[in-house]
Amino acid sequence: MTHQAYGRSVRCLSSIRYQTHGCPGVLTKPDTLTSGAIKQQENWLDVLEGRNVQHRLTHGYFCTRQPDDAERRTGVSAAQARSSETAFFMKTAPWSKSSHQHRFGTPNLVKTLSSLLTNIIDDA
Repeated sequence: MTHQAYGRSVRCLSSIRYQTHGCPGVLTKPDTLTSGAIKQQENWLDVLEGRNVQHRLTHGYFCTRQPDDAERRTGVSAAQARSSETAFFMKTAPWSKSSHQHRFGTPNLVKTLSSLLTNIIDDA
């Protein structure tokens, strides 16, 4: 995600944070940040770990990694994609060093969304 796209996404999510029950934000394509993009990595971690108060959301942010073009061409299965995603976040700095591991990966996002939806249904 380019710096401009990242900024637009965060501003958009921040502007809707007070509508209805709120929603978690999702940052994608962390694998596009090179190892030398230290400032961008720090910015992402600040948002994901809740240190960036300007872009804070009620339910915070998650980060997912989906299959890239090459992986999709090979016909990667959903299970293989999730396994690759888990390995990426476990082995790739700075994500692997974050104290907020519950914010990384599609399964963690799905678990949180399921819980939020259940609460909304229960409150209706």
